[in-house]
Amino acid sequence: MGARSVLVAAGCSLLTGAGAVACFLKTSQLRTEAGWLMARADAQAAEYSSTLDSAIAETQLATLELHRAVLQRAHTWQRLEMVLILAAVVSAFCAYFLHLYNRLRRQLDQPEASSNFSQR
Repeated sequence: MGARSVLVAAGCSLLTGAGAVACFLKTSQLRTEAGWLMARADAQAAEYSSTLDSAIAETQLATLELHRAVLQRAHTWQRLEMVLILAAVVSAFCAYFLHLYNRLRRQLDQPEASSNFSQR
C-alpha cells in the first residue's frame, strides 16, 4: 500500500469529478430545453384563449407532456451528478488518508533504521 494506492484514489476522485461536471452540463442543457418548451406551451395557451380551438389545447397538452419528460430526465442527471460529487469527495478523503498513512509508515520505519546504526 504505497504511492500507487494514493494515485488510484486521486485518479478516481478526478474521474468522478469530471463525470459530475458532465452531468451538470447535461442537466443545464435539459433545463434550457424545458424552458423553451414551457415558453412554447405558454404561447399555445395564449392562442387557445383567443380562439378556443380544441386542437390547440391538444398540442399544448402534448407540449406540456414533453416538458415534463425533459424535466424528469434533467432530474435524473442531477441525481447522478450529486452521487458523483459525493464519490469524488469520498475518493479525495481516501487519497488524503492514504497519503497520511504512507507518511506515518515511513516516519515509523525511519527511527528503527537510525537506531540500528547507532547500536553498531
